[in-house]
Amino acid sequence: MGKRLTLCLPILLLGTLASAQIPADHFSGVRFDAPLPMDFAAGEVLLVSGTVANPNIPAITLEFASARRIVEHRIRVVRGRFEHPILFTNGEAGTYTLQVIFLPLTSAAIASEIF
Repeated sequence: MGKRLTLCLPILLLGTLASAQIPADHFSGVRFDAPLPMDFAAGEVLLVSGTVANPNIPAITLEFASARRIVEHRIRVVRGRFEHPILFTNGEAGTYTLQVIFLPLTSAAIASEIF
């Protein structure tokens, strides 16, 4: 069996989710086209797509953080939409928290809440 990746649930959400998915509208300022799975196989491509509330945002970063590493995927946003394949290797298998970071045209990046 292949290695797995798991996204952590915040303590406040434990026992309230009907399935092991991050809701499409969980992060403020971004809406995914579909809920994100919280458990998937290393080597399995996870296609993320959706929209940002501010169509002037040129890019977002999906930051996956574990105790051992941070894996970042910078995603270009065009007219408020984005689409990006994410692939973790067997060496990157583990448990991660997910954060969406908005990259504005000027000033510092703005981070969403962490999931």
